Amino acid sequence: TSPLGKEPVKHYPAPEVASTLGKLAATERALDLGQKPTALSVAELTELATAKDGEFSARALRLLRRVDGAAAAPLLWKRLAATTQRSELKQIEEEILRLPVAQVVQGFPAFAEIEKGPLAAKAAWVRVVAVRPSLKADKAVLLGLLKGPANELTEAAWDAVPTVFGAADKAVLEEAAKG
Repeated sequence: TSPLGKEPVKHYPAPEVASTLGKLAATERALDLGQKPTALSVAELTELATAKDGEFSARALRLLRRVDGAAAAPLLWKRLAATTQRSELKQIEEEILRLPVAQVVQGFPAFAEIEKGPLAAKAAWVRVVAVRPSLKADKAVLLGLLKGPANELTEAAWDAVPTVFGAADKAVLEEAAKG
């Protein structure tokens, strides 16, 4: 007979913290334990997420998504449009995909806003459109992406075809496939 599981779970209070990093850690700890985060409010997380300091802003934005997805969605879309590093873009794309379906449309940018950014940002935008039917993308824009050279963006555009286009668009898609 094992004593494992027979003793009550011991809860240790979180230490009091004053630094920004400590408050971020305390917020994350509370969320991981299924408790209401008290170290930072939504307003404070929003302020940290929009700050230029890259050290805390990514973590604050991730925590904001967990606390209040509606407040995080527009900030995630803005960050996607402004980011140039591929690794950071992948993290932002994953955070957007973790948003509840009803909240992902908040702040959803048109492709024209993303178009000026790097290829990876455009591809991330198209990949999110491909898996979220609630996001409406312009068919003409996606058709233009389908006809481009073979790269990450055209691959993502072809992945979005079942979500954006219907059976009535078959002739147009066949034309795009020919080049």
